[in-house]
Amino acid sequence: MIRRIIKTAVCEAATWARLDAWLEERGPIVIGYHRVVEDPRAPDLMPGIAIGVATLARQLEYLGRRRRFASLDEVGALLARRVDAPVCAVTFDDAYRDVLTHALPVLRRLGVPAAVFVVSGAVAGGKALLHDRLFAALCWLRATRREPPPSVPASLRPLLGAVALGRRHPYEALRTLLESCENEPLEATASCVERAAGPALVARERESATVDGEALRALSEAGLTIGSHSRSHRRLVGESLPSLALEVTASRRELAAMLGRPVEHFAYPDGDFDETVVRAVADAGYAYAYTACLHRDPEEPMLTIPRRILWEQSAAGYDGAFSEAIFGLQTHCGVPWFDPCRRDHGQSGLAATARARRARLGA
Repeated sequence: MIRRIIKTAVCEAATWARLDAWLEERGPIVIGYHRVVEDPRAPDLMPGIAIGVATLARQLEYLGRRRRFASLDEVGALLARRVDAPVCAVTFDDAYRDVLTHALPVLRRLGVPAAVFVVSGAVAGGKALLHDRLFAALCWLRATRREPPPSVPASLRPLLGAVALGRRHPYEALRTLLESCENEPLEATASCVERAAGPALVARERESATVDGEALRALSEAGLTIGSHSRSHRRLVGESLPSLALEVTASRRELAAMLGRPVEHFAYPDGDFDETVVRAVADAGYAYAYTACLHRDPEEPMLTIPRRILWEQSAAGYDGAFSEAIFGLQTHCGVPWFDPCRRDHGQSGLAATARARRARLGA
């Protein structure tokens, strides 16, 4: 609370002193969202991923007073030509169904073009993504105080047991799992807990499912740009070279087949990239790719376009309500210290780690 009060006071003082005009970012910006929901404070929502319909509208209305909304194609072209134009592109990651049901009406009412980054393997069946399945499973374990099922991989049982006993928060445990494990044991863990929990957990997961192919085509026909978010939403850093190529190339091909048009834009899952991942995206033929931070690769600036990822509380003031002062400095002025990225992104230690992991996987 003290941090939030200080943050609000500093931003309001900076706005009052017109420092926002001095700090104003002159060129195009790209912002990103995930889920758009009616109640962003629902206890079963993953932290940092959802925004309420009303807050989304307020944020877009504010940006619309300061910048012109533009498509990703236009923003990419302006960035490539290094044209300083006060424009903004709006994106949504993961292609959740509520982008169609909740976000699209807001976009239409305000006349805002937007883009959706799609996990092609999930959208083919309209399924929940692995991280959503795992979060639902961890929340179920915590709510029921159940021991992890015996079929959960032995190496993951202590962490899941700590969640069940209330010693670890489900979201904290989820981050640990995603950052330290391969996809296969995570898939097995999600499936084991789903079988133990039964239909209620599966029904809950459907609430966070992605659009299916029909809904994706509806979004495309509504004018939204469709980009790739990989084939399975794996963390691409450290993947074997064949797996990495499959994730970025197959996704582009599958989405193009669904839509009948080329796919030129790519967003890195979890915003994570290194030089090997960027090279694979370039080899796959994408014209533009987007991060989840302000870091860039000087060798491939069009494949590391920064984005500001936003959610319900990302611009909340001391009282928890939306603060224009915070939001303006956070987006329009491009101040990086609100949510600084501490990742290496591969120029030094992370690249060595990724190469070592690929060597262990036999790439």
